[in-house]
Order: sequence, then C-alpha cells, then structure tokens
Amino acid sequence: MDPIDFNETVRLLIAGEPHRDLTLADAVKHVMGFEDLRNRMMVKILRDTGPTLDRPNIEAIYDRPDFPRSG
Repeated sequence: MDPIDFNETVRLLIAGEPHRDLTLADAVKHVMGFEDLRNRMMVKILRDTGPTLDRPNIEAIYDRPDFPRSG
C-alpha cells in the first residue's frame, strides 16, 4: 500500500458550489458523509502531489486501514 499524506492540502470541487481548500482527510470525510451516492458522483478532489480523485478513488482512500477516521 502506497503511503498517503492525509494532511496534504487539496481543493474540493462540488458541482454548483464554490471550491474549498481542505486536508485530504477532511475532503474525503466530507464526500463520504453524503448519503446520496449521486452527490458523490459530482465531486472531484484536486491534488498537487497526485492525480485528480473521483468517486471510486475517494471511496478507496476512505476504505484504507490507515485512513484517520476520527478527529
């Protein structure tokens, strides 16, 4: 498993909303908080250090055993 910097600052893009700059962990938690899967489909996370993340990538990061779920 490749290491990920969960404190990396990323840009959260949600269709129809202004972008937000958050940590990667906070952005993923925000997206995974959407109860409606369709809302997750309209989200992208832009990273400086890696590829743009879409729904499957975001869910994979959330499912990692080292993902910081608390805090």
